[in-house]
Amino acid sequence: MGSEFLTLFHFKATQASMLVIDFFKSFEEKSIIEEYLDQLAAKVLWTLSAIKLTHPAPSVYLKKMVATDDLWEVRVVFSGNIFPCWAG
Repeated sequence: MGSEFLTLFHFKATQASMLVIDFFKSFEEKSIIEEYLDQLAAKVLWTLSAIKLTHPAPSVYLKKMVATDDLWEVRVVFSGNIFPCWAG
């Protein structure tokens, strides 16, 4: 068994000190990474809307951090993972 793997993206730096990320596409012109990030972004917006519309917001989505004055954790549940974001 060889050390074969699928390369999904490529990083390169430009002369203007910008980092450029090229996402490789399949034969069907699909990028797995771009699709995943688009779906994650949509879920973040959905979670923020749910927090805004629900009062009080369920702790599964919004929780005040212990021993802080005003720091809140926004919890985005996506593909079985929790992506925490903080707001203060």
